[in-house]
Amino acid sequence: MKVMLPLVLILVSFTYVTIGFVVDGDANDPELLHTIIQLQSTVMALKEDVGRLKSQIDNECNSCSPFENVPAFLATLGTTVTGCSDRPVVFDQISLNEGSHYDATFGHFIAPKNGTYQFSVTISCPQHQTYHVVLVKNEHTNVIGYVHLTSQGTWTEESVTILVKLVSGDKVWLNCQPLPSVSYLQGGGYHSHFSGYFIGP
Repeated sequence: MKVMLPLVLILVSFTYVTIGFVVDGDANDPELLHTIIQLQSTVMALKEDVGRLKSQIDNECNSCSPFENVPAFLATLGTTVTGCSDRPVVFDQISLNEGSHYDATFGHFIAPKNGTYQFSVTISCPQHQTYHVVLVKNEHTNVIGYVHLTSQGTWTEESVTILVKLVSGDKVWLNCQPLPSVSYLQGGGYHSHFSGYFIGP
């Protein structure tokens, strides 16, 4: 499309030059007058083509920013969590929330439209601690990803990334899995974080 527009403009310029050359000739020559009329018609048609091509290019450029307004979020855990029951893990500190589709009050991401989404989770524990969380969709029993972390003699991080199809209104969040032993999830900074974004239809 962008290649055609300069070619059309060149043709219009060439036609104008040709008309000027013909007009400088014998204006009383019937064949020349006929040629002038034909060239004028060609110029008008080419002008219309140029206008149409410009409109099409403008429309294409308006949609040529695929990452504009893409739903995306990144949230961190503001404080350390000790103990774990069957409940959501709320990442309450928002670093990014394009479109405001992540709810830091409940820790839910709500899909604004149908399509494929990517979610990533990183959790961190100090030495000799354990923490298990699951990614769930709509129901705490509908598990779509696991992050099981058991730290030994040093600080440990564990991450998981998943792709999932969602429809508008679906909710995704992290839920804690109860453990028999004391569990400890490190908060503050970016030790533990939850992120996601829309990939495409």
